[in-house]
Amino acid sequence: MIYPENFEEKIGFSEIRRLIQHGCISTMGLDELGRMHFETEPEQIEILLGQVGEMMQIIQFENHFPSQDYFDLRQELLRIKPEGTYILFEFLPELRASLSTIQQILDFFFHKKENIYPYLKSLSDKVVLERSILQKLNLLLTEKGELRDDASEKLLK
Repeated sequence: MIYPENFEEKIGFSEIRRLIQHGCISTMGLDELGRMHFETEPEQIEILLGQVGEMMQIIQFENHFPSQDYFDLRQELLRIKPEGTYILFEFLPELRASLSTIQQILDFFFHKKENIYPYLKSLSDKVVLERSILQKLNLLLTEKGELRDDASEKLLK
């Protein structure tokens, strides 16, 4: 624990947090920002600075990094965690968009040379995306997120 308790306020860290808050594009980003704290471990500081530097480069110089469809589906995903439950239809378009965005991010880092964004690439290497879920969602939903007429045999009749 850092002493005094208002250390972050005294050094202006809380002001930095407020400035970053305006750049967050999702509630998940805001939650992650809330978990951030003053760091004293040199190795962790190096990693975090590397990640921030790489993200700044991506924002400034890359044209094809996904910056949309960051939906917060955490509550719905927790709700369907017990076996036998299923996601409500109203969340399927957001789930598809979110999975598509994740896939685009993974593809972005996969197609970059290993040494361009090493810190963020190492984060993306830990993500496992079951592509078949996205494929099945594409078979169920139209581009507008509506149920396809041919999504099942019953709907075809």
